[in-house]
Amino acid sequence: MKNPEEIAPDWARYAETVLIFEGEDRFEIDLREVLSEAVRTHFRNRGFPQTFAILTAHDPFGRDSTPEENRVRQAKLESELRARDIHFVRVDACSTDREHCECSLAIDVDQEVAVQIAVEYEQIAIFWFDGTEMWLVGGIVKSDPIRLPRSA
Repeated sequence: MKNPEEIAPDWARYAETVLIFEGEDRFEIDLREVLSEAVRTHFRNRGFPQTFAILTAHDPFGRDSTPEENRVRQAKLESELRARDIHFVRVDACSTDREHCECSLAIDVDQEVAVQIAVEYEQIAIFWFDGTEMWLVGGIVKSDPIRLPRSA
């Protein structure tokens, strides 16, 4: 198996993402930090009592798309999830300096389905919450899952 960084140069930065969950009770998670019980409570309050995935339709293959292309791709993904009656919540996945954010979705599906969706939308990876911890899981890039934070 190839090293993920050989395929996707930004791979290492994924583990340094800040997730910003939208809504009335907006909250942030820095994936460089261990998840607290308060964060897990926020997940449950958003309708994710156990496992869920976070993925995006933006920037296929890790290449920058235009804002309009990204809006169209994200709208298509949200429409498909609604048609399949899959619960989702909008999440911004941002660099630690907040200079780059991608509109993403937390979705209530099993990991296999989440990876299939990521591959369909040509995404390098997804984030996966296993009920306790967050993981970085390959989409079009095949890699062993990485537990986050990396130092844990």
